Amino acid sequence: GKEGGVHFSRTESFFFSYSWFVKWSIGGVKRKGRVKWRGPMVRKDLEERGYHGKWDVHICATCCKTPLNWLLSFCCPCCMACYQRYTFMDGDWSRYQCCQNYVCGIGECCDCCTKHCPPICLCIEAIVCLWCTIFSNRAMLQDRYQIANTKLEQCMILFLCCCSWIICLINCFCSGLIPDEVECLLDCIYLMCQACFQSQQLHEWEFREEGARSCSGQPRAKQMQP
Repeated sequence: GKEGGVHFSRTESFFFSYSWFVKWSIGGVKRKGRVKWRGPMVRKDLEERGYHGKWDVHICATCCKTPLNWLLSFCCPCCMACYQRYTFMDGDWSRYQCCQNYVCGIGECCDCCTKHCPPICLCIEAIVCLWCTIFSNRAMLQDRYQIANTKLEQCMILFLCCCSWIICLINCFCSGLIPDEVECLLDCIYLMCQACFQSQQLHEWEFREEGARSCSGQPRAKQMQP
């Protein structure tokens, strides 16, 4: 819509929390002179922490090898994000925190609000901060199974972030410069990429926890961390 003369594309405002927040993911949060926490998106410290696991489905093959998960993620991204969070928590709502404390590192401060009605809080989180929800879910799996992102996945995340920043700045200072067709194309790219990430994550859970068939032929590894 238009507010104050600034035009935002249909899904740009929906996904804007992703680009705004990715700065935390790249730089981490410094406490007492050293990085104590890193965000869930571009997690560059995973190999240093001994995370050498691989995703069963390559990020570029999700639409072919997990078509149903990909289609559901594309059509209903918020619903899929909520479903994954609930599933990855083993159905235990008492474990819910806003973005599972991966985003700002102070999720305990929100417990007074979230503990009373976590399902509603999760729905609000997914609608307002979809990308933070998606990559918090991803971080849960990575910590659980010690999986590291590939270089391609890291590049995809940074590319989406940079595109969002560029489009936002252009719309702020040069409203109307970008044709609607270009914005529609970018919206579709956002939706397709989040579907790739979410379908990859859901298949990983189904493969490791529910006995789903491997798409890459790798053996089913045991859970590394609770």
